[in-house]
Amino acid sequence: MNPSFDARAAILAIEKALSAGDLNAAEKSVTNLLAEAPGNPAAYYFQSILHWQRNRHADAIQWLRRAEKAAPTEPRFPFELSQMLHAMGDPDGAIEAMRRTAELAPSAPEPIINLGALQLQAGQHADAAATLEMAARSFPARADAHFNLGVAFKHLGRLGDAREAYAKAAALDPANPQYQFALGNLLIEVQAYGEAVDVLAPLSRQHPNELEIVERLGFAPAQTGDAKAAGELHARILAAQPDNVPIRQRLMYNQMQLGDWPGAADNCRRILAADPGNIATLGYRKFIRREAPDETADDGADIYAPSTWVRTMRLPTPPGFASLAAFNEQLSAEILDAARRQQPAPAISLHNGKIVSNLKDCEGDAIAALVRAIEETVGQYIPGYDAPFATPWTARRPAAWETYIWSTVLQSEGFQNSHMHPSAWLSGVYYARLPSTLGGGDGHDGWLEFGRAPERLATTQTDDVDFVEPEAGLLVLFPSYLHHRTVPFTSDDRRISIAFDCEPKPAGA
Repeated sequence: MNPSFDARAAILAIEKALSAGDLNAAEKSVTNLLAEAPGNPAAYYFQSILHWQRNRHADAIQWLRRAEKAAPTEPRFPFELSQMLHAMGDPDGAIEAMRRTAELAPSAPEPIINLGALQLQAGQHADAAATLEMAARSFPARADAHFNLGVAFKHLGRLGDAREAYAKAAALDPANPQYQFALGNLLIEVQAYGEAVDVLAPLSRQHPNELEIVERLGFAPAQTGDAKAAGELHARILAAQPDNVPIRQRLMYNQMQLGDWPGAADNCRRILAADPGNIATLGYRKFIRREAPDETADDGADIYAPSTWVRTMRLPTPPGFASLAAFNEQLSAEILDAARRQQPAPAISLHNGKIVSNLKDCEGDAIAALVRAIEETVGQYIPGYDAPFATPWTARRPAAWETYIWSTVLQSEGFQNSHMHPSAWLSGVYYARLPSTLGGGDGHDGWLEFGRAPERLATTQTDDVDFVEPEAGLLVLFPSYLHHRTVPFTSDDRRISIAFDCEPKPAGA
C-alpha cells in the first residue's frame, strides 16, 4: 500500500461521485481504493453499490457479502444486503440479513421494524407480530412500529389488538393518511361505525379528491342508520364516477332507508341495465317493485317465489359414521369446540349467537366430512341445475366457484335479521342441531323464513313470506339474492347450522 495514500479521502471522493450520479468517477476511485487497500471493507461495499447501479445484481450481492465477512460487526453491510436480496425476490435471505442487522444494532429502530415488515411481506404473520411487539416496546414513539404491528395482528385475526396498534400509530403521526385510513377501515370491520366516522370525516376533508376515503366514510354512517349522510357521500362519488355500480347500489340502499322509492327504482333500473345479474340489486328489486310499481316493466315476482327456487334434500350419512344422528352429534361437538377457541367474528345480522368462520380451517373429522359433502353436492348441483325458466340469475351460472363455509350457533332468543349474500351465486344451509322447542310460539320459531324486507328499509307494504322447517340432516339450497332470516326462538338448547356460499371465480382464475 502506498504510505501516502489517504483511504478516507478516497472514500469521501467515492461518496461525492455517487451522490452526483457520476458512476465513472466513482468507479475510478473504487478501483484505486481496491488497489491501494485490497482488504478495506468499504472498498468491497462501494464496488457492490457500483455493480448494483449498473444492474449487475449477482456481482453486487457477492461483493457485499465480502464486505460483511471483512467487517462482521458493521450493521450497514447486512442492512444493504437485505435490501438487495428483497429486491431480487429472496425473502428468506432478506429476513436473515435484516435479523443480523438488528442483532448488531439493537439500539437502532430501523432494523427491527424493517425485519417485521419483511416477515409480514413473506406471510410470516406470527413471527412478524413477535418482532414488531418487541419493536413497539423498545421504540414506543415510532408510529411505523405500531402500524406494522397492527397489520400483523389483523392478519392473525386479533382485531382488538390491531385496533389498539393502529390507534397508537395514528396518534403518534396524525398527519399520516395511511395510518388514519387503516384505523377507520378497521373500526368499520369491528362495527365501531361512529368511531370510524370520527376518524374518516376529517381525513376526507383533508383529502377531498380521494374517493376511496369518501366511499369508506359513506359506508360507516349507513350502518348506523344515518342514511341521509351516507346518501350525500355516495351521490358525491357518483357525480365523479357515474358508472360506479357498487356506489350506485349503496345510494339505492340509502334511498330505500329514507323511503325514496322512486329514486331507488331509478337507480335499480340503471344498475340492472349495466349489470343484469347483479345479485344485491336483484334481491332488493322485490321490495322496490312492491313500493314503487312500474306497470311497464316485468315485476319479476316469479324469481322471488321460494317454492320455485328453493331446494331441500337429506344429506346421506358420510362414510365412517354409524348414522346421520351420530354424525350430527359429533359435528355439533366439533363446532362448539371451534366456537370456544375462535375469536368472535363480527356479524351485522346476527343476534345472541356466534359465527364460527371458515370451517375449512377448523379441526375435526365430522367438519371435514361435511365440507367434502357440501362441495360434492354443489359440484353436481350447479352444473346440472335445471331451471324452471331463464332469469338474469340463471344466465350468470358460474363455470367455476369458491365455496365459503361457516357455522352459526344461536342461543335462546337468537336470530338473524333478513339478509342475502350479494357476493355469491348459490347459498345454502345445513342443520346439525335444533332445539326441542322448534316451531313453538307462532308455529315457526327457529324456522328459516324467506321474503321479509330488512328492518332498515322504510317499507309500507306487508311482507309476503314463506317458511322452511329445519330438520337435523336437512340441506337447503337457494339463489343468493333471496332475502332470508332465522325466526327467533326460546330454548335452553343451541341451534347449530352450517351456512355456505358459492362465489363465482373470474374467468381464467
